[in-house]
Amino acid sequence: MSTKLEPGKFDCLSKLADDEPFFVLRAKDPHAPVIVELWAALREVECGPADKFAEARRCAADMRLWFMSHGGKTLSERNRVRP
Repeated sequence: MSTKLEPGKFDCLSKLADDEPFFVLRAKDPHAPVIVELWAALREVECGPADKFAEARRCAADMRLWFMSHGGKTLSERNRVRP
């Protein structure tokens, strides 16, 4: 997993071409872990198992933990209608 202070083994920022578009998912986004897990699953179907995809799943789990430990609410909690 990468953080701003500690780029990980699979950090992509240093590999980006100067004109290459990219998109960042942050742990504060409740959708981020699901999107990361979906990406890992799709890439694994295409390429087979790899350390990079296992690392992505660990990152998704860490995102969930960070989100919840920083007061985040699950999507069902956010969408719950209160009487």
